[in-house]
Amino acid sequence: MIANSSSDIPSIAAALQSGSNIVLSSWAPAGQFDTYFYLLQALELIAGGCNLFYLDRTLLLVENYRL
Repeated sequence: MIANSSSDIPSIAAALQSGSNIVLSSWAPAGQFDTYFYLLQALELIAGGCNLFYLDRTLLLVENYRL
């Protein structure tokens, strides 16, 4: 069985990314490029990196499970 101890983390990162996309898409046309914009964008990039990391871990677990 594949361990799911960190199964909530990708869903949290996905929720963070979808919420921040809405905020960033409203700030960008308004020209509101302040510190909060860049902090939220950095947080979104970190969440995307976490998603890629957990996707890689999941693929490795599935590959090892099938062997």
